[in-house]
Amino acid sequence: APEVQHTSYSPDGTRSAVFRSLKPEGKEKKLLVEIWDLLAGVKEEELELQKEHGDWYFDGAFSPLASGAHKACGADI
Repeated sequence: APEVQHTSYSPDGTRSAVFRSLKPEGKEKKLLVEIWDLLAGVKEEELELQKEHGDWYFDGAFSPLASGAHKACGADI
């Protein structure tokens, strides 16, 4: 299973963004973001960001989603 790097929640707590990295044996690392509807318990979207972005950096004081970076990946959570 892909390793969870970070999880962030929408201000109203109804959605989450789960940042994962996946390194299949003999293949390139993939960076994925899953958007979940927590009320319905379903995954709404899965985005592969490696083509657009480099590695992620997470810092508790400077959340990537709090800064509006989520808009860059087309997810409005």
